[in-house]
Amino acid sequence: MIIYKEFLSTVKGISDQGRRVEFRVLAIDSAGNFIIEGRYKEAMQKMHIPIWGEVGYDTKDSSGINGDSFLAGFNGLFKAELDPLLAYPFQMALSPKGRVLWVRGIKRIRDTLIASVNDLDFLSPEQKKAAIDTIKEMNDQTVAEEWDEFFEVYPDSLISKGAKWERDLEQDSTQKYSYQLSDIHQDSLKIGLSASYLVKGLTQNGDEAKMNMSISGNMVIDQKTGNILWKMIHQDAKGTEVINDKVKPATENKTTNETMHFLK
Repeated sequence: MIIYKEFLSTVKGISDQGRRVEFRVLAIDSAGNFIIEGRYKEAMQKMHIPIWGEVGYDTKDSSGINGDSFLAGFNGLFKAELDPLLAYPFQMALSPKGRVLWVRGIKRIRDTLIASVNDLDFLSPEQKKAAIDTIKEMNDQTVAEEWDEFFEVYPDSLISKGAKWERDLEQDSTQKYSYQLSDIHQDSLKIGLSASYLVKGLTQNGDEAKMNMSISGNMVIDQKTGNILWKMIHQDAKGTEVINDKVKPATENKTTNETMHFLK
């Protein structure tokens, strides 16, 4: 089976980010776990810069959104950060209940991203370091958490309309997603989800930042196959975060739409 996952994340008035990922089921092991190969097939990034307008890059047609000489630098940075995503596959193990057990192969993608950014002549050493420090946060564990949040949603037993259940949030058992089967329509199930949690950060001097996160949304699941067909998440964040090693006030309003396509 081949699964295509598409998602678009929008931070209102600031940026849009899109990805299309192919998951190919390679095998099922003796424990019933699915061994999957994943590969980014398309990637897009857009950003709105006050006064100057919109910049971005789309791997689908290798085009920048704005050719202005000043903004072209942003397009070049997006290209350097997106094209390498498509270069190599990664592997994943998925349990029968949808838990991502492990992800492997991200280091090769990450190293290609770092080399691509290092080749950009128009970035200052400080700008390169900032971009590369962000890329270094990408590893097998962080990608496993990203995909686990999408796949691992199912209850442990048979349920009826109105039933509620919980799942660990990003593999952290101290924080939970709450789910509710809100509606049944012909062959599809509508499930509501919500979560509230606290994200902390520290500067090098030990100053603490605290960000309150609130998540709400819905998903639609095919009742016959259990396949997740569509998912929308709205995320609000308010508090403080570490920026350039300083604690600063921050807010964010982000909406993510995700769709899945299944091919036998």
